Amino acid sequence: LAAASAAGRRSIEVAITFGIKPPRGSMLLDGTPSWAFDATFEPSSPWAQRAMLRMCADTDTTEGLGVLESDCWVVDFKEWLNRKDATFPVQRFGDFQAELDGFLASGRTAPTTIWTDEQSKMRATSFFIKVDPADTVSGTMDGRTRWLNYVTSKNDGAATVASQAWASSKAWVEAEAYQEALSSTWMVTALSLLAILAAGLLYTGDVEIIGMTIAIAVVASCFLCFVMFCIFQWALGPWELILMTVFLTYSIEPVFRIGRDFVMPPQGVAEPPGADASLALEGPQGGAK
Repeated sequence: LAAASAAGRRSIEVAITFGIKPPRGSMLLDGTPSWAFDATFEPSSPWAQRAMLRMCADTDTTEGLGVLESDCWVVDFKEWLNRKDATFPVQRFGDFQAELDGFLASGRTAPTTIWTDEQSKMRATSFFIKVDPADTVSGTMDGRTRWLNYVTSKNDGAATVASQAWASSKAWVEAEAYQEALSSTWMVTALSLLAILAAGLLYTGDVEIIGMTIAIAVVASCFLCFVMFCIFQWALGPWELILMTVFLTYSIEPVFRIGRDFVMPPQGVAEPPGADASLALEGPQGGAK
């Protein structure tokens, strides 16, 4: 989830995007998600330039975001304009695109992510921020919540021309996928236990036997958990839950057979040859007549 930052610390990358509308509610069978430019985003507007600058500059002073370093070209763009005695933001009747082209041609070393249209005018952009990674998946998701709340608050305070920004991170996608997989696996495990209980009741017809069988299986599963998590030091995840579920379902089947034979012993078992004759030769006290 994390990559090495320029300062040598591990980090995750958060991208804040202006001018692109992400797909909403894409389903599995909907095909390739469609992305489109945000028609309300106007980078040439002074309000939009201020909104982009505030979005980047305020990350350092906002508690809980864990910013390590940021790559926001709009901050460098402002400094570049100030050095040439120009004002930021570029005014409505100024030539924003010409100023931006001059800035990009000035030799900025950091990468600049900008989307343009057919007329080579800016339509969208992204800023990238290095963030201190969390130690756990739940911590990563908590950080995601703080970032989404931050971006939402900045959108609420921005003008319409720059109020649809959104944040994303590969680490968030991986953490959310992990949580969804773990949640689904727990559900499968619970359904498997219910299926085992129902099948055992139908097969043996004895609640007491089923209770003892499940208790034995739980003890065996606890021993397996001890081996996996304490001795092997594995982390609890979807694959570990699947392994435990498979172990439980396979180990319970022979126990059901034993329980059924105990409750309903096989009928018509032939007695050993000569059993009646041996009984006839024995007297009341067990001696021969």
